[in-house]
Amino acid sequence: KLGHCTKVQAHIQLKSDAIPKIFKPRPIPFAYLTGVKEEIKRNVNAGILERIDTSPWTAPIVPIKKPNSKIRICGDFKVT
Repeated sequence: KLGHCTKVQAHIQLKSDAIPKIFKPRPIPFAYLTGVKEEIKRNVNAGILERIDTSPWTAPIVPIKKPNSKIRICGDFKVT
C-alpha cells in the first residue's frame, strides 16, 4: 500500500507567464495496451491517479516495459 504525506501540502509554483498546454495523446503500442490499462486501473485504485473530465495542462504518456514484463507509465514532460 502506498503511503500518504499528511503533514505538508504540496504547492506547485508556476511562472507568471506560464501558458497551459494540451498535447494530443500518443498511440499506445497494441502489445502494451492491456498492461497500460491494468497499470492505470491499479494507480486509480491506489489513489495515485484520479479521473478528471478536463484539464488545461496535459502531457502524453510513454509506456515502458519493465524487466518483470509489467508496464511503467511515464509522462513526457519534455514536450511541455
